[in-house]
Amino acid sequence: MSNVFQRALEEHADRRLSEDPALLAEIWQVRLRLNDGHFNKDWVDALIQPWRGRYDLHDAYGFAIVWSALLKGKIGHAVCDIGQECGPDRDVAGNQTILSSLQRVVGPMGSTVRCRAEFWVGLADADGYFEWLDPIQFSRLGTSITVGPCRLPLEVGSTQMGTTIGHVFGERGLVRWPYRSTRLYLLYGPRNF
Repeated sequence: MSNVFQRALEEHADRRLSEDPALLAEIWQVRLRLNDGHFNKDWVDALIQPWRGRYDLHDAYGFAIVWSALLKGKIGHAVCDIGQECGPDRDVAGNQTILSSLQRVVGPMGSTVRCRAEFWVGLADADGYFEWLDPIQFSRLGTSITVGPCRLPLEVGSTQMGTTIGHVFGERGLVRWPYRSTRLYLLYGPRNF
């Protein structure tokens, strides 16, 4: 199922890739590397986790944009351990129970961070929200920045690359809780620097 963020990414990618054969060749290589497991799986899942398990050209195009922004320090990132894996989206009650019980998470460098989260899934642009109430250290290009209390959209389980891009570049950022992970990945968008 495609959403408005994903459709916008696909239209943009189709236009750019049809105009630039060299870019198409580079993105094709990114796609091959994604499908071969070249990149760190935890971080790939934090950015995109398609339900079909394979990455297409649109996925690779979007991944290259976000991965490059992370490497260049245009996006700050932090990882918080919550100690539990998410269930499927249809398990609204189970995921909501886990997230609503979060009062503290282990943040970067072992710090304890007070937080709140909610999971609602459905027709909204996000699956819920994650809010931290104490400052968190975000890594950014070999340095760190301290980000005070903030509330970001939350995406749980599988997600499309367009959704990640829409939240990170169009909003303040994104918090991801991928399948098979006990961690939340916090991405603090470039509009904030």
